[in-house]
Amino acid sequence: MLDRLGESLAHERRFVADASHELLTPLAILKAEVDLALSQQRPASELQASLASVSEETDRLIQLAEDLLTIAQTEQGELPVRLARTDIEETLSAIGRRFAQRAAASGRALEVSVEPGLSARVDRLRLDQALGNLIDNALRYGSGTVQLTAANSPGAIEIHVKDNGGGFAADFLARAFERFSRADAGQRDRGSGLGLSIVDAIARAHHGEAHARNRDGGGADVWLVLPAQAPHLPLQRTIVGPSPKDT
Repeated sequence: MLDRLGESLAHERRFVADASHELLTPLAILKAEVDLALSQQRPASELQASLASVSEETDRLIQLAEDLLTIAQTEQGELPVRLARTDIEETLSAIGRRFAQRAAASGRALEVSVEPGLSARVDRLRLDQALGNLIDNALRYGSGTVQLTAANSPGAIEIHVKDNGGGFAADFLARAFERFSRADAGQRDRGSGLGLSIVDAIARAHHGEAHARNRDGGGADVWLVLPAQAPHLPLQRTIVGPSPKDT
């Protein structure tokens, strides 16, 4: 028991240290931009650029805070989910529309392909959160067309997000879903390292799984495997333990 308690305390210390490090970077950038804007008279164009940078870092802090809240919920052993019968095609189409403009702005395409009649008992907001993280990663770090697909597999539904970029570093795949885990700095130096961990937590809250691999022709493939018939939970919470990928 003492050994387990010691391991738990060490894990908590690492989590706090990693979270603090992630918060320091955008805060330092914000402080530098504000100090520079106040230091002297600057042209309107430079002030506008500084404000754009401040806005970007603020968005990053908001996203990080939301990610840390989700992780904290899993640390407590529970991730709130509200399961309801959901039309998968409608859900994925809505997500596709939300990211379409961003994809087009970077000269990319986002394609959505869903097997007709597909539905599942899921928490739509949590599913949107997980797939939003995956599409954000594909647009941020990948290249070419992003493919969002869903189809039946034996006893389950698979939802894939694929891109045509450089894929994951080989030594990263084994720890892709660990908290604060990143690939080499050249590929993924701006992320918090929490996105895939949250995807994994959401999959497990649905009694499913999350997986990642490199595509044979180049690019990454990250997907969720969700039970075709999710359990009818009497409560609005699914109990989840520590991820096997974190141990």
